[in-house]
Amino acid sequence: MKRFLLICAGLITAGFGLGVLEAAKWLRALSAPDTMWRNTFDTIQRMVWFPSLLLVTGLLLAGYVIAGVLSVRNRAGVFFKAVIAILLAVAAFWVAVRLSTVFYLAPFLYIPAFAAALALATSLVSYIFTPSWMRNYRFSAVRGLIAAAGWVIFILILRISLDRDGNLSFGGIRTFTTLAYPPELRSYPYLLSDLAGGLLCGLFIGAAMSWVLKTGQFMNGVIRGGASGVWVSGVLYAAHACIGTLIMQSAYSERTAVYSSMLLIPLAGIVTALGLVMILPGVLNIRCKVVAASLGLILLAGAAFYVSDSRNGANMYISAVKTHPIRTRTYIHFMSDGGWMRTFEPHNDPHKIMLCDRLLKKNPRSIYAAHALYLKAKCQFSSWQFEDAANSLEQLLRRYRDYHGSASVLLAYSYLAQGDYEKAVQCCKRADPVLMRWRSGEGGLILGHASEVLGNEQDALGQYTYYLVNLTGSKQGAWAANAVNYAEKRADKVRLPAIVEVPRATVSGRIISNDGPLPGIYLALVQPHIDASAPDNTTQFSSSHTVPLWFGAGATTDARGEFRIRNVPYGNYEVVVGFDTQGIPAGHVISNGIAPVHINRPDVSLPDVRFVPSIKLISPVDRISTGKRPVLRWSSYPGAAFYTVSLIACPFIHSPVASGALSPDSYQCWSHSRIRDTSVTVTPDGFIPNNKSLESRYRSLSPGSSYTWVVFAHTNNGDIISSSERYLPDREPVFSVQPDAKKGG
Repeated sequence: MKRFLLICAGLITAGFGLGVLEAAKWLRALSAPDTMWRNTFDTIQRMVWFPSLLLVTGLLLAGYVIAGVLSVRNRAGVFFKAVIAILLAVAAFWVAVRLSTVFYLAPFLYIPAFAAALALATSLVSYIFTPSWMRNYRFSAVRGLIAAAGWVIFILILRISLDRDGNLSFGGIRTFTTLAYPPELRSYPYLLSDLAGGLLCGLFIGAAMSWVLKTGQFMNGVIRGGASGVWVSGVLYAAHACIGTLIMQSAYSERTAVYSSMLLIPLAGIVTALGLVMILPGVLNIRCKVVAASLGLILLAGAAFYVSDSRNGANMYISAVKTHPIRTRTYIHFMSDGGWMRTFEPHNDPHKIMLCDRLLKKNPRSIYAAHALYLKAKCQFSSWQFEDAANSLEQLLRRYRDYHGSASVLLAYSYLAQGDYEKAVQCCKRADPVLMRWRSGEGGLILGHASEVLGNEQDALGQYTYYLVNLTGSKQGAWAANAVNYAEKRADKVRLPAIVEVPRATVSGRIISNDGPLPGIYLALVQPHIDASAPDNTTQFSSSHTVPLWFGAGATTDARGEFRIRNVPYGNYEVVVGFDTQGIPAGHVISNGIAPVHINRPDVSLPDVRFVPSIKLISPVDRISTGKRPVLRWSSYPGAAFYTVSLIACPFIHSPVASGALSPDSYQCWSHSRIRDTSVTVTPDGFIPNNKSLESRYRSLSPGSSYTWVVFAHTNNGDIISSSERYLPDREPVFSVQPDAKKGG
């Protein structure tokens, strides 16, 4: 029993040292700069000799006891021989593993030379300072070799723990560092390869110790060594797997990483001792051996069950992440100059939300639960379910207090998109590294606007100034000057005497079609501006994230086609209408343009937004080829007094079989208005002056180029009642001009 307790003490001591290094490895992977946990990692790195010393001390103690079990000779000699055997085995195994990596072989060349010098010096000092009646050259040599062996083990542990730059990384041993990657990019260590490595190392150690200690049972020693190596590597694998699982279940909490490493690695030392007493002879009686081995196997089986149960739902989550977008959202931004811009957003958010809900219901303890909850919130936000997204994010941050990622930023966006400026400002006070970086970028401009709405003059001015300092110091993009000018104007407005809280209104309205109300349609009120610090393109409306970026608020229509946008600050806004292309009747378009909205009273009701059947184009369509002056034909529209036709050049579509999608480089090259008939010929007098276009220069369509066209139907008063627009990215009526085309269609 005494030997068993000593082996446990040695392995627990080594476990504490290894646990500190394991915790440091996780802190390096998880903690952000300038945080308490990063400072903890720096402290461990400066004092790396202490956990390494614990590891060396524990291994030497366990080795001493094991050597005493395997031999009955005098303890000094046995100790010396055991240390030498372990060193030989570890060195041989290390060379075998690193045989192909020249960098790691070169630094070890100086270790034997220095070890020999240290052994010689220690032996001489021991011999000289030992009283003459006690002097013995053999004992002096043993002391020198023991000192050299301890130094070599210490250096080996440091070399394994540090990378090329001297930072803690466990640079030579298979670790679970990839568990810190996103789940869809994560790779797990293989249990079989770890067990094979442990078996190889154990065979080396068993053979070396049997040969050096001259036990007379060489094969038994080899078998015991191999079994011990498999057991130790299996226990360490289980400990690493449990630590990684706990960390992932806590959404990568640094606190969990430190506590689990400091508790589970020493516990792994106890489990290792329970298995070794079954392998080593003469430590406990047979009954105690069976009990110890059974207890160790039960602990390993419990760890395996826990890890396996925690990884349920992996396929469900990864398939949600990698779901291919099969649906399209269309956004129509009605600008203040009377024009509009159309953008598309591919998605498959309903399917992703369904998979995340299923995972959270069936596997609430899954290591992917936090990721699934965040992915669900992202999809809810993208689907304009701002209140549901805020609820999911609040649940995420409440359950996982140390959650790393953009959850806090998305929560602030969700509050802002609902017009809840008080909660948005309060949310941004969290000590979150990601949130702090966001506040130094586009978050500074957004929070400045929120503080301005709330009447907090000092906070607004501080946020605008912080934004300007960071933007002018780090951004040199094409839109930086525009963003700086806009932020300076906002700051100058705040500097005016005594700003007060901006009144807020409720905006309501309906979105309908000829067949009845349209549920699930998005409508947002925005104040467009360019933000050069934003990761998204703020020169156009691209997704639901543009709503808070453009100081806007939005809502979705209910079953009656009605929407209600609350807490909209007084001011001037442009309107954005968005919809899933499967959520509107086929072949329908918005009947007319929507003028900017001026909000100056508590309740504002907008005119109905109506979807009507579109104008059907006859020819040229379906990517056919024409001459330089084609005839454009379409079907008559009920109630139309006259028509307007616009021809748009698509400079990057040169083939009649190419996909017809408008790009930012497309431009209007020809137009004709007040057409009473349902056809028109592309004549020279309709080309729009443009020095950069070949069409305006030669007053004809360019051979080999591609074009699309749009027809608008007007009433006698000139109001637009329908158009031929198509709200799908690949359904434009594209045609091309033949390379050898002459006049005529």
